[in-house]
Amino acid sequence: MIINLPRMINDTTQGIVSLVIVLDKIHNAENNDRVILDFSELEWIDANILSAFGAVLDENFTRVRLQYVKDSISSKIENLLARNSFGRYFSFGKTVDKNDTVIEYKITDGKEIKKFASYFKDRVLQRQQMPRMSDGLKEKILENVLEIFGNAPMHGKCSKVFSCGQIFPAKNLMKFTIANTGHTIKENVIEYYTDILGKEPPENTISWATDENNSTKQMVNGKSGGLGLYYLKEFVNINNGSIMICSEDEIWTFKNGKENTEFIDTIFRGTIVTININTDDNGVYILSNESGNKFSEF
Repeated sequence: MIINLPRMINDTTQGIVSLVIVLDKIHNAENNDRVILDFSELEWIDANILSAFGAVLDENFTRVRLQYVKDSISSKIENLLARNSFGRYFSFGKTVDKNDTVIEYKITDGKEIKKFASYFKDRVLQRQQMPRMSDGLKEKILENVLEIFGNAPMHGKCSKVFSCGQIFPAKNLMKFTIANTGHTIKENVIEYYTDILGKEPPENTISWATDENNSTKQMVNGKSGGLGLYYLKEFVNINNGSIMICSEDEIWTFKNGKENTEFIDTIFRGTIVTININTDDNGVYILSNESGNKFSEF
């Protein structure tokens, strides 16, 4: 089976759908099938979205015979893949990122939370392009991202988490994406509502999962967790950034204080979380109180 990649893959709804269609074809291939990826038409891919691409490639390596048309990858795409370490799948050697705009592609075992924390601190929070933040707020953001990371093996029932990002200086934008394959948000929310609560589940399951204190985790000391995405919503709202989540047949976006859910005709068997941070932000961000429940700009 030959799979042709689309002309453009980015973190717009249409761009995500285009990629998910490709990934779903890989997933639906029969065991031991020869699956050939043709990049001839691909002109652009947001580097951060390679997290989702890598998650599906990794999951299917031993199940199908994955190949690609060697001469089909343009020099521009090859350069990108070589700079962010995704070239490992295509035998491209690692090249130096002279402009320091790449957040390296990383595969982390679901149990290696300390390794992921170090990676996120070094490659994202400590970058000079990031808005100025107090150490306390950096720790809070790290804590929130680690909750998302921790949700992957707990809720997604997966063993690995895939992440990478890209800085777009001309757009004053930093993009970072975490992806995994496994149980989707919808599956977890439906299971939680039917088996635990005995109620009809909400229609927009990602929206439910991003509300404060909504979580399918077990209660611990009277708290259920579920704050990771909520706090990130608060931060990107002040920062004029955005969040996009794709899981199963839902794509949820949050921007300018508003959220939107779209249902798509294809399925991503896992979850993709993309955080877009506005780097043209001269504000200084701090936690507004010791409990860290809110943060403010001054």
